[in-house]
Amino acid sequence: MKSEIQDPPSAESDDTAETAANEAEALIKDLAEQKDLHLRLAADFDNFKRRSRQESEARAVAQKESFKRGDLYVEASIQVPPRISKEDELLWQQLATQATYNPRKPGCRGSL
Repeated sequence: MKSEIQDPPSAESDDTAETAANEAEALIKDLAEQKDLHLRLAADFDNFKRRSRQESEARAVAQKESFKRGDLYVEASIQVPPRISKEDELLWQQLATQATYNPRKPGCRGSL
């Protein structure tokens, strides 16, 4: 049997191995953090899409229901932009004060 005597590893190779192990550990930790961040962003985006779809569906149902009731004022108020000019605001106020249409009153055709 031959037995070969090996030289003991030098201190330099120990430092290199330790540095490589530390770098690998740091990279693994960074990768895990990036995966976690990616999963969280994907979940947030999925939640955003779901909420947006639900809000859109709820808005559509509310508009259909108000239209079925004949509540055109609600329909008109939904369509009015939030910022209107003073002239348009005065026009809407005049229309609201002069209109006699009541959708909840049977046979009421209204007049201006």
